[in-house]
Parts: sequence; structure tokens; C-alpha cells
Amino acid sequence: MHAWVKYVPWLPTDIYCECRKNLHLQPPLVTYNVLDAALHFDDCLISFYTTLVQEIDNERVGEVFSNLLRVTKKHEMNLARDVSWLHDL
Repeated sequence: MHAWVKYVPWLPTDIYCECRKNLHLQPPLVTYNVLDAALHFDDCLISFYTTLVQEIDNERVGEVFSNLLRVTKKHEMNLARDVSWLHDL
């Protein structure tokens, strides 16, 4: 891929550090902790892909990340629906 993202060194690290800082998994883990972590992880991926889509100038590479963004948003919606269903049980 011949693509360049502005400020490449900070982009993944910044989003990763922010996501890691806000992720609190401590034993003993219960199902809801794992599901909340999965939702949080999806939020992090959405932030990451959104930033890449905004920063990448190469149209084809931008399409790849746009598709990843779309798929991740759909996955997050489905997971949130399933988590809500589990909470209602």
C-alpha cells in the first residue's frame, strides 16, 4: 500500500493508550465484564478507523478503512443488542 497517514507514529499509539487506559478488566471476570470490554474494544476500533478514513489521501486505501468502519459499527450494534437482551434475562 502506498499510503501515508499524517503523524503515523502517534496515531495508533494515542488511540491504543486511550483505549487501554479506559479498559478495566479485573478477576474474577463475569460475562458482563467481558461483553462490556468487547463493546469498548469496538468503540476503539471505530475511533481508529474513523481517524484513518479522515487522514488517508489514497482513495482505495480509504475505501478499505471505510468498509472496516462500516463492518465494525454493524458488529457493535449487534453486540449492543445482544448485551441488552442478556441484561433483560
